[in-house]
Amino acid sequence: MSAAQARRVAVALAGGLASMASWLELCGISVGTRGDLAGERRSAAKRVS
Repeated sequence: MSAAQARRVAVALAGGLASMASWLELCGISVGTRGDLAGERRSAAKRVS
């Protein structure tokens, strides 16, 4: 997966997780440190919140 593809996936994932967290009335989401998309997910989650 290219860096651009990983970024697109992470942004879409962060948006979906933020919607789900809101629907479940959660304070937010937490992103772990392991996995191929962890860094991108963390960056995307900061932009979405």
